[in-house]
Amino acid sequence: MGWSGQERVRVVLESKLVQRAVIAVIVVNAITIGCETSAAIVAIALVPASGPTSVLRSLRILRALRLVSAVPSMRRVVGALLTAMPGMASIIGLLVLMIYIAAVISTKLFGELVPDRFADLPRSLFTLFQIMTGDDWGNVAQEVMEHKPWAWVFFIVYILMSTFVALNLFIAVVVNAKLDRLLMREPSA
Repeated sequence: MGWSGQERVRVVLESKLVQRAVIAVIVVNAITIGCETSAAIVAIALVPASGPTSVLRSLRILRALRLVSAVPSMRRVVGALLTAMPGMASIIGLLVLMIYIAAVISTKLFGELVPDRFADLPRSLFTLFQIMTGDDWGNVAQEVMEHKPWAWVFFIVYILMSTFVALNLFIAVVVNAKLDRLLMREPSA
């Protein structure tokens, strides 16, 4: 049996050499776009008439996302994440609820003491999001503890709940989704 023209092209395009060449071109393109500092391109971007188009031109870096389709291991990871999305939505909802409750509590407890960070609900939400990411939480806690020495209890409980519990829930959802995908592939006995 001879191969048809389409089959030959498919075999060539799916070969490791061609796949690596495509990946190399994508990476070089992404690096080139990131390093673009040609005086002409910078000058065009500074012209007022090209304001909206300069934003669109900067989106060319998104071409680097083609790597996801070119690298099988990245495709598997993205597939697992997409499969886990419904569970992640529930976790995000739980996390938002936890942050909201903590923001209301912190606004009531610390709002008058540290108004820069807890005067109202939006400031408290931002501060607690900042603390959840681990950014500058020690300084925030110190500011509050100058007025209420027991405040460390609130911050430690909040950090444990928001970061460690949420992170573990995300991992559990992704692993569960991956297991579900694996089980769906296996033939039933």
